[in-house]
Amino acid sequence: MSRVIPQFTYSPEGIFTFNAPVDAGVSDIGLRERSEALLGDGMFGFTVNREDSDLLVVTGEITDEVCESADFFLSVLNNVVIAREDIDADRVVSMSSFDANNVHAFVHPQLQKLLNAGINEDEARRVLEAMMLPFPKYPRDGDEKMYFTPDPVIAYYLGANLIFRDGGFNVVRARSEEGHLYIEEAKPDWKDLGMGTIGNSVELGTSANERMNLRIATGERLGYRMTLNNVLDDQKARFSFMLGLGAMAHMAMEIDAPNPYDELDWQVAVATDLDELGADDRLVRARARMDFGLEI
Repeated sequence: MSRVIPQFTYSPEGIFTFNAPVDAGVSDIGLRERSEALLGDGMFGFTVNREDSDLLVVTGEITDEVCESADFFLSVLNNVVIAREDIDADRVVSMSSFDANNVHAFVHPQLQKLLNAGINEDEARRVLEAMMLPFPKYPRDGDEKMYFTPDPVIAYYLGANLIFRDGGFNVVRARSEEGHLYIEEAKPDWKDLGMGTIGNSVELGTSANERMNLRIATGERLGYRMTLNNVLDDQKARFSFMLGLGAMAHMAMEIDAPNPYDELDWQVAVATDLDELGADDRLVRARARMDFGLEI
């Protein structure tokens, strides 16, 4: 992808922005009117504008009223905006749903750049303060001290925590060339993100199994999934993670660095002569198609 458009960001000024794709050939009147009715002056004071013919931009301040109505606010984004994720651009971090049974975030290359580079104490505080917004009544101490280490990044503030840790990644791809199928692997030295917020072991992160089996599918966006654990029906916890990720997405947009996937040191793990497969031909071709989107 040549351009990066964040799905959502949360700025240091407290402004939340959501960029929703719109079919350029279809009128957006209904979508805009519905969004404005639910998020605009009558409810949260957000603005809803159409930009670049294919983008609906929802912008507003995260106020106490928004945080107190986190369940309704997220349901509006879920039904009006998030379901529309067909966009000709890469994201930074994205969320596909806030349904309790299917909640995850997707780490795209631009966010991976930030994870690999690390953040300083002020930036960590900004992320954690954003995560605590949905919990205004949570007890604060007098000076609001924060624990922070730079390498690896570990930060604790009030009831939220953040860690950039060595991830133990293994990335796998497939390619066909001159009658052969090659399965290639790379073991990048990347950082993995872990986050925690108010609740009973409420966490966002990836499992070791997921990090060790990152398959790159042909023609699809690069990235991997982080899963929200133990959120159940706690919309404030989900909103907390969304604001923290939004703060990091805002920081990541400032990073000018190569795509981390372009710098992988690929090694051939398996080479298969397609002319000699015989009875295994159908299985190998099916796995190549299902795992990597590769037709051979």
